[in-house]
Formats: sequence, C-alpha cells, structure tokens
Amino acid sequence: MNKQIIAITAVLYFFMIGCKQDAEQSQNTTENPITTQENNNDNITEQPTKTEDKTNCFDKSKFTLPYKEPIDLETVKYSQLDCKISGVEDFLCGEEKLRYLALPENKKVKVILIPMDCGDFPDRFYLLTIVDQKIVSNLYVEGEWYEPEGDDYQELTTFNIDTKYNITVKTDRVEKGKTSHKETAVYTITDQGVLVKKE
Repeated sequence: MNKQIIAITAVLYFFMIGCKQDAEQSQNTTENPITTQENNNDNITEQPTKTEDKTNCFDKSKFTLPYKEPIDLETVKYSQLDCKISGVEDFLCGEEKLRYLALPENKKVKVILIPMDCGDFPDRFYLLTIVDQKIVSNLYVEGEWYEPEGDDYQELTTFNIDTKYNITVKTDRVEKGKTSHKETAVYTITDQGVLVKKE
C-alpha cells in the first residue's frame, strides 16, 4: 500500500514539474516576440534601393577606336536620351527625345553623334560633347550640302577618329561631276569637353 502511494506521488510530482516547464516556455515566447523577430532579422540581408543614375544615362558605345565608319541611313538605329541634358533643345530636330549614336568616351567626356535631318539635308550629323549633364561643344562632321536650286555644286563631309581621339573632318567638293578636296581639319577634345581645332 505504501509503495502504491509513493508511486502515485512520484507520478504526480513529475507531471506537475512538466506542466510548470511548459507554462514557463509558453510565457517566454509570449513575452519576447520582438526578441525572436530580431533574431530572425539578423539573417535577412537588406536589398539596396535602386536609384536612377542620372550621370550615366547614355548607352554604351558599340564602336571602338579608330572610328571610320560612314553612317548608313538605311540601317542606322538610334538610341533615345531618357535623362535631362542642358542644351539638348537645339538638337532635337522636332523629336521629343534626342536621337543619338554613342561613341567611345574620351576620359570623362561623353561623345555622341546626332542626326540633324530636319532641314533641307537629310544626311547631316553633328558630334556633341557632354560634361556634367551639359552639352559643351558641337561640330558638323558628316553629311552633304548643296544649293537647293542647283545640281552643279555639292559638298561631302566625312570624319574619322584615331586611337588618340583626334577627330579629322574632311570636306570634298563635287563640281559638275568632278570631285576635288576642299579642306581637312583636325580637332581634339579638352578635359572640359571643348572641341579645339589643331593648327
């Protein structure tokens, strides 16, 4: 009889200890939900917020130096400028966004070609230099010019860029079917983006 009482007492004792431990664990979980959440947050890596890079809004150039490719008006595909550049209004040619071809950068100077095909001559291209979101210089480098009323005289302009970023602009005249050289000028780009004609 005594053995049965001792056994029942032991079972009740262990049962009560088990219930007490369960209650304490439940209470700790309820009282410290922030601690658990904070521990879980330690394993979460913050994703960087994507910000618009307004200093690099031009496409990367598909061309390399030396550059001496005439622009094919039938196949050319322009990029469109999606960010704000000071001075761009003069070169939109009736478009909402500036159309351009990216050339290799010259140090920190962005260099692009843009079509100026909104006048009498559909084949005219200007080279622009951009520094700090501002157009610094522009130069007519490729295209044709002729008297609107006459077919007897025409000027054809082409350009190339060597590996040191010397820009050579050559103009030939076509007069009564005969081609002759008119002029050649070589330009460099300063660190400030200014086009300077070499003497």
